Amino acid sequence: MNGFELATPHIYPTPDGSVRAEWSRPQWEISAELDWSRKLSEVRAVRLDADEMRERTFPLGEPGEEVRLGSFLASQMRGEG
Repeated sequence: MNGFELATPHIYPTPDGSVRAEWSRPQWEISAELDWSRKLSEVRAVRLDADEMRERTFPLGEPGEEVRLGSFLASQMRGEG
């Protein structure tokens, strides 16, 4: 997270054993669910003042996917597409 200058998220365990991270921004609510058993991260960014949602899935077992995840989260924090 430090490499992408991401704010510290609120982190919660989920009933199915995953971990959910959430960030609140002025125009966006961003969440990432990390499922270590499936080696996936599912990210959702919802714009609060418009009917817009962005979703991406990152297969964390593949090389470079953690960088793509961090880059996507950073772009959403800045409100970019």
